[in-house]
Amino acid sequence: MRYDAVSGNPQASFLYITEPLPAGANPVGKLTSNGLVDLLAIDDNRLLSLERAFSLETGITIRIFEISLEKGDRIEALESLQSRLSEVSPAQKRLLLDLETLKIPLDNIEGLTFGPALADASRGLILVSDNNFSPLQETQILGFQIKVQKTS
Repeated sequence: MRYDAVSGNPQASFLYITEPLPAGANPVGKLTSNGLVDLLAIDDNRLLSLERAFSLETGITIRIFEISLEKGDRIEALESLQSRLSEVSPAQKRLLLDLETLKIPLDNIEGLTFGPALADASRGLILVSDNNFSPLQETQILGFQIKVQKTS
């Protein structure tokens, strides 16, 4: 849902489809979690999304996507998507980073925000997790340097 920053009122809604559980996850009767945990606006039509999945079989999967709303259908006028899902064009996604490729221990990553503008015109991107007050989990702060391309 996109909001008007001045009024705080909703402006438009779009369909976003999360990735399925990773291959090897067996959700029948087992602990699993999968979903969109954060969105970060790049501009009026582009966002970064943070998706996280967990299963006992596959562990934690964390991915960052670039989302484009330009070709996504607005859905705020639809009463329900249930019978019309195949008719609606969702927001488009492009995988930017699967954090598994970093080969570092990952925990409950659940937030992202831009860091400072850097001297070379790139931006910082910060990811954060908390330990849920559990001695079995870690608090993590991961920092990245990214280049945000302007759209014309």
